[in-house]
Amino acid sequence: MVGLLAAVFRLFGVQRANDVFIDEVTYADIARQIADGHMPSILGTPFFLHPPGSYALNAVVIRVLGLGGHSMDLALQLRWVNSVLGVMTAVVCFLLVRRLAGVGPAALAGVMLASDPFVLRMDGRLMMETPAGLAVLLGWLLMLLALHRPAGRSRLWLEISAGLVFGVAIVMKDMTAVFTVVPLLAAVAWRRTVPLHTALRVLACSLVPYLLYLCLIAASGLFGEFMDQKSVGVLRMVGAVQMTGFNSVHSVSLTDRLIDLSSRFGTSYLLLGLSMVAGVVAAMSPLAGRRLVGLFSVFTGFVGVYSVFFGAAEEQFGYCVVLAGLVSTPVAAVMVLKWRPRLRG
Repeated sequence: MVGLLAAVFRLFGVQRANDVFIDEVTYADIARQIADGHMPSILGTPFFLHPPGSYALNAVVIRVLGLGGHSMDLALQLRWVNSVLGVMTAVVCFLLVRRLAGVGPAALAGVMLASDPFVLRMDGRLMMETPAGLAVLLGWLLMLLALHRPAGRSRLWLEISAGLVFGVAIVMKDMTAVFTVVPLLAAVAWRRTVPLHTALRVLACSLVPYLLYLCLIAASGLFGEFMDQKSVGVLRMVGAVQMTGFNSVHSVSLTDRLIDLSSRFGTSYLLLGLSMVAGVVAAMSPLAGRRLVGLFSVFTGFVGVYSVFFGAAEEQFGYCVVLAGLVSTPVAAVMVLKWRPRLRG
């Protein structure tokens, strides 16, 4: 039912979506290049600022469905891919929260994700965040399944699967390493939430997709160009170089923009703000699964806060923060109600 609701919203939303964002046209053109068997490039220069995972996925769709036309036409057609992935994300969110807090909180989280206006806008655009966000949540769901299994072959396969899915997320957008690998390593130290051997196996598998990508670049003789562009990308992420986002354009006030859009995205802003708070509460749980998701929410929320004040404050950075808030907030609410039953009303 959550998936059906998400599909209905996206079915109508993608046809009434916002104007084409400039990055969508660029990403559609890169996907076409990969579909034609070429390395990603912009104006004849190899493009390594972002990894090619999401572009490769769209390239497969282009080849299978025989899509074509102008880059803008192609972007509008490929928006449907993200809409389908957004439906899958809502279902994975429901399954994840159900394991942590029960069916009721999971249904609430799933409905909120299915209908959240900010998420709907992102799922209705050809952006990297939707496929990357799905991979992040799916990886954490597999991690929870692994933690509840005794040592053995089935747990090992779940750990390998979780690592590979985390790796897919990273090869779609490398910033997701902060939403996957970093919380996983922190979980080893925080009250031994994840056993060290489990974390190492998952970490090793998460490196595989990106290492394959690096091998392809090295074989093409473009590793130096890759390092140059990636170093600029890291400097942009930490805010040392301000090229995009609200912090780079001082004539545009982020506060004024948030106020202008509060009537449309006010609930989304609430979820953004709750991500770190709910994550801290969940990280205090006696249950390992809740602590793990709490750490995921804490680090994801920290990236959002840091980007607003110091980094590249771009709108799309909030996508995974909303996902983390939707996963951790129901868990935190259940915990608070257990501690303070009088708050249930």
